[in-house]
Amino acid sequence: MNLPQTTTQTNVSPDTRNETGTRLRGRWLLTARAVWVALVVLALLIFVAGIPAYDAQLQTLCGVTFCTPGQLTPDTARILHDLGLSPGLYALLNVALIVATTVVWFTVAAIIFWHKSDDWLALLVTIMLVTQGVVGTTTCWGERRRARVYR
Repeated sequence: MNLPQTTTQTNVSPDTRNETGTRLRGRWLLTARAVWVALVVLALLIFVAGIPAYDAQLQTLCGVTFCTPGQLTPDTARILHDLGLSPGLYALLNVALIVATTVVWFTVAAIIFWHKSDDWLALLVTIMLVTQGVVGTTTCWGERRRARVYR
């Protein structure tokens, strides 16, 4: 007796991913989300609190050999004056650019958090994005303190 042979083919897709290793559940998920929110709020507060100091720093002339990024030297102040721009407008444009860039970093982080907040790797990436957005102004504040030490 010959039985017809049927072959059963199982398709295993190479695109299937095992994401269970990066997923958070239960208390770990709530803790990770709470820590994320606390870190983002802290970063946002540091950024907002530093804007006036950064604006003031951009409007002062650098008189030493070590100048912070974006700070006016006598030569650049003269060039700005020749162009008809005041140091206040220069500082305002720089601050506006920093704020706009930071808003983009925070927005991308918020979108990722909204969609993937149960993934610890996504939370890590969003914290990196938030800190990258804040680092522009805080780096300049640190450079200003260091410049005072070297005088």
